[in-house]
Amino acid sequence: MNSQDITPRVVRIVTAGLAFYLAGLFLSIVLLQAGIVLLFAGSIPLLATRWKSSPPGTFEILIILYFISGLFAVFLARNPANAFPQLMRHLALWSLIPLLIVKEHWSFSSPKRLAQIMVVGGGICALAGFYYHFFVGLERTQAFNGRYFTLAALLTVTLPVTLGYILTHSAALTRGGAFFSAAVQLTALWWTYTRSAFLALLVGLSATAVLFVFRKSRSAARWQFLSGLLFLLPVLILIGLIWQSPDPRINPFRKKHPQSSFREPGTVDLSSGRSQIYRDALHILSDDWQQKRWVNLLFGHGLRSRSELVSSQYKSWESDYVQILLNQGIIGLLILSGIYLVFLKHLVEFVPRLIRGDPSAGLIGGYFAAGLAFWIMSFFTLQISNIYGCAYFVVLTLAIFQLAPKTASG
Repeated sequence: MNSQDITPRVVRIVTAGLAFYLAGLFLSIVLLQAGIVLLFAGSIPLLATRWKSSPPGTFEILIILYFISGLFAVFLARNPANAFPQLMRHLALWSLIPLLIVKEHWSFSSPKRLAQIMVVGGGICALAGFYYHFFVGLERTQAFNGRYFTLAALLTVTLPVTLGYILTHSAALTRGGAFFSAAVQLTALWWTYTRSAFLALLVGLSATAVLFVFRKSRSAARWQFLSGLLFLLPVLILIGLIWQSPDPRINPFRKKHPQSSFREPGTVDLSSGRSQIYRDALHILSDDWQQKRWVNLLFGHGLRSRSELVSSQYKSWESDYVQILLNQGIIGLLILSGIYLVFLKHLVEFVPRLIRGDPSAGLIGGYFAAGLAFWIMSFFTLQISNIYGCAYFVVLTLAIFQLAPKTASG
């Protein structure tokens, strides 16, 4: 597709959409939804022009199929009118299509620019977390969007990218600002007390630190060690905080202090309700199989399946894969798995580049750690199947595909 085929008007729509989209990540769901609508509008002429010259890529096909699966699931819900607004989550993922098309010809969304936005936006949201923790009195802090788990999911992406951004700059002022942002992000993340985010960061940052330390280049051994240490430092801090925590949810191995307000470890549901949620899912799937409800097994129970099928305080299935399986059936689960497989394929391609000592190793390491952490969290909470998590995925993928331009089409 030639740049001449894309009209300036479409570029302005996509650029405005991305601006609203990025602002919405950190500040307001209204801005995020405005960005999603603008990007969807821009995608229609882009797709019409693109498909005249070349067939759609694997990733584009998966995103479109994911949307169609969600649209079909709306009509499988008991109350389609209530389920229809949930399609905004699917449109959030659709936003990747126009962004990936336009990024081939313009550099307004380069990985470095996106990293700068994450450094600033992540720092601002973390400072908002300080405000809610100290001045509002929230034990599990939050920022402008959602609740504590939304802030945790955001910082799990922005913190590793901030660390990678530090390695790309030699200017003392820029590095100092990024260090400050990283410090407040880590602190605010701890105050969310979100174990899935802790686990995801521990794995993502540790893996990246190992890759930096064991690079093949011998000419920059000191830089390798310091880079690895930069990614390892938050891991050590988190482990220390977890070990010292009196909360049995965070540290079930520590004995309860006599004057602690926390309950004994044996009386706490360490799964935070997930064990019951997964039992509910298994019961519904078993019943579908026994009653031969093949349509529900293949296409799901609708986009609000948890709320419609189970009376519970938990309104979601607390896992991308269980959520999509119950909402959109086996077909939807296969599509979601395909999306994650393409995403992981690009992450795996970063490994030899980090080992060889790629000139963009700082940014690559940051996005690698963030991408790995995002995927790990998808097993324990809603990521792509949540509008905020999906938006984080879009920005991550946009940057990651640009760092691997030859396979960006999936």
